Amino acid sequence: NFGDDGSVIESLGMPLKDNINNGWFDVEKSWVSILQPHFKNVIDISKFDYFVSFVYRDGNW
Repeated sequence: NFGDDGSVIESLGMPLKDNINNGWFDVEKSWVSILQPHFKNVIDISKFDYFVSFVYRDGNW
């Protein structure tokens, strides 16, 4: 949960507009170093396909 912090999305080279609540995205090789700190398991794109989505929700979920 990143709250209102859009820096992760922006650091992937994506604008916030039209990329939140807009499906999923293939994880690119250049994204792994940015996303890896947020996951317990190692992201290994040489073995598996990974996808990420950015969903915004108001309130306590």
